[in-house]
Order: sequence, then structure tokens, then C-alpha cells
Amino acid sequence: MVQQLVKTYLKKDIPEIIEDLEKYRNDVILNDENNKLRINYTEERLDFLDQVAVSIVYVDEKISSISTLWHTPAYLNCTRCLNRLYISPKFKKNFEGAIGVKNNKALRPTTVEMIKQQSELCKTDYVFMSREYPGARWVKFASDYLGWYNPEGMYKVADGVGASNWQYIIIKRVKETPFDATILRRGMKEIEWKRTFLG
Repeated sequence: MVQQLVKTYLKKDIPEIIEDLEKYRNDVILNDENNKLRINYTEERLDFLDQVAVSIVYVDEKISSISTLWHTPAYLNCTRCLNRLYISPKFKKNFEGAIGVKNNKALRPTTVEMIKQQSELCKTDYVFMSREYPGARWVKFASDYLGWYNPEGMYKVADGVGASNWQYIIIKRVKETPFDATILRRGMKEIEWKRTFLG
């Protein structure tokens, strides 16, 4: 029987697993020619030691998926979960898409467990996930499935001026505070985004 384990490591514990993470990055992620976003996993764009936490899915004690919990001062009272989600091709072969949505419209249990563990470790008022254009359908589905808030429009989730810095998001309040997710102050309507970046 295949054994699956999801484990999330806080920033202080990441040095203990950094060799395994770097090996996985170099041997698997950066060699995956079907991963259109490989550049996002280079050392320049993903510093494991700078993450709030790193979640790993182990299948029979081997790394099969990773994602991180990420905070930057620009997010203010929000933290991004499921950041840089990557699932090994062998692990996702029976699922549609990297998020692991199957025909029964259920999220892969290991992905849900990553979200749960990262949300519990979040120290800010809100935790959010994001998806690049054209990810509106996925965001709507994930919002309905998880019960997270899905605001209309696109929101700036990264520094820079490119189209991919603006993404669809879903967000969850993790602390009992008046609802004021600061990331929602940096948004634009989808039609405005299309005019700006697609012409």
C-alpha cells in the first residue's frame, strides 16, 4: 500500500531539509519540461530558506510535491499559501492539472492537507491563494470547495509591472478581526486587466 504523508516545516526547521529540497528542485522540478513555470522555481525566484514554511508530500518516503507559505511586507496583513505548488508528474498522473482536481471535482487530499497545515501556521490576519490568468474557473471551484471568499477581479500579488503579477485570489480570515484584507486594496476589474495587458 502506498503511504502518503504531508509535513510542514517552519522557517527555523527548513535548514534540516534544505539538501533534500535542493535535490528535488534540481533533479525533478527544473528538469520537468512540461512545467511552463519552471523559471519560478529557480534559486533566484524561490529561496526555500526565506519562506515562512515549506510543506512536503512524501509518497513512500520520497518527496512528490511541495508548496510554501510566503509573506512579503507588500502583503501587510495577508500571507500566501500553496505558493509555488509543484507536484511530480508521476504523482499527479491520475489527476487533471497540478492542483489535483479529479473528475469528481474534489481537491487532492494531500493538497487540502497542505492548505490546512499552512493556514494553521499563518501568523497574519488572512491567508490567501492565487492563480494566474486564465485561472478564474479554478479559483471559483476552489473557493466553493474550501469555503473561502472569492473577490471579483485581479489582485497584485507580486512586485513588478507584468501581467502575471496580477492574479485571481481566494482568501480566508484566520483571526477574529474586522474584515480588512489589505491585499484587496490592490485590485482591478478583469476587463481592466485585459485592456492593460492583452490589448
